Amino acid sequence: MTRVTLRTHDLPEFFGATNITVSAMSDAAFRRLIDYLISFYTEALFNPHWGEQISFRPGNVLAIAMVYQGLSQQQAERIWRPFLDWIAASPQDFTLVSAPLIAGVPARHFWDPEVLNKVPGLVLADDRPDAPATNIFYASNVSEAGQLLHGYQSAWLPASLLQRDRQEDFGDALFAATRYWSVTLHVNKGLAGAPADAIAAARDTAINPMVLDAFALLISAAQGHQHIPTSPVMSLTCQPLAGARMRSAKPWVSCGEYFRSAAPMSRRAISSTMTGARRFGDRTTPGCSR
Repeated sequence: MTRVTLRTHDLPEFFGATNITVSAMSDAAFRRLIDYLISFYTEALFNPHWGEQISFRPGNVLAIAMVYQGLSQQQAERIWRPFLDWIAASPQDFTLVSAPLIAGVPARHFWDPEVLNKVPGLVLADDRPDAPATNIFYASNVSEAGQLLHGYQSAWLPASLLQRDRQEDFGDALFAATRYWSVTLHVNKGLAGAPADAIAAARDTAINPMVLDAFALLISAAQGHQHIPTSPVMSLTCQPLAGARMRSAKPWVSCGEYFRSAAPMSRRAISSTMTGARRFGDRTTPGCSR
C-alpha cells in the first residue's frame, strides 16, 4: 500500500479519542441499538474525521473505541450528543457501562509520552532495565504481545451496506453473529469515502480491490494468552499459559459462517482458519487468483 509520511504541518489541528460502552437489557433492545448505531454512523461518522473500531459482543454489549481528527473536542461532543441522548432516553433498555470519554488534544501531542502518561490507564511504560521514559505503548495493545490466535475470520464490508434499504439486513447479520461471538468493525481499514485521488493511487497498488469500496473490515477472532520466554535466544515455540483455554471452537466458527451466509458481502481479507484445521504453515487464499 502507498506509504504516506506526515510532516508536522500536515497534521490536523486537533486529534482525539472517543470511548463509549453500552449494555442493552434485552435482545430486542440490543437489536434496536444496532439499527440506531448503523444509522448514526452513516449520518455522522462515515467521513474523513472518524476511524478505528466498533465492536458488537455477546451479552448485548456495544463497545465504541474511535479516534477523530480535524475536529475540536467541543465539535466531537456535539456530534455524539444525539447518540448519548438517545441512550439516556431509554434507561429501562440501555446502561452506559462507564462514563463516556470524548477527549481531544492538539495533534502534535497525540503521540507525546509526557501528555499520554497523564491519562490514567491509557498507556504502559517499557519495564525493561534502563528503558527510556519515552518508551510507552497503549495499554489496550498489551494482550497482543505473544498473542496466540486460535482462529481468525474477516470480510470487507462495502459501503453499499450503509444504504437505507440495506441497513436492516446488515443489522440482522450483526445481531445474529453476536449470538455466537464478538465481531468488530475496523472502520479505518476501508477506503470508501476517500478523495478520488487517494482511491486512484490505491487502485494502482497490489491490494485487494475490495478495499476501494469497503467502509470497514469486519474481524472475528478467537485468542488466548501466550507465554514468551525471556532469554537471550527467543524460543520460536511458545507454550500457552497453564489453564488458558479457548472457549468452544464451534461458536466462533458459527459466527463467521453465519455472517457470510446470512449476508454475503465480500471476499475475505485474508485466509481464515482455526487451530488444528490445517497443517502449521499452510496458507490458503481461495478466490484471490483473480
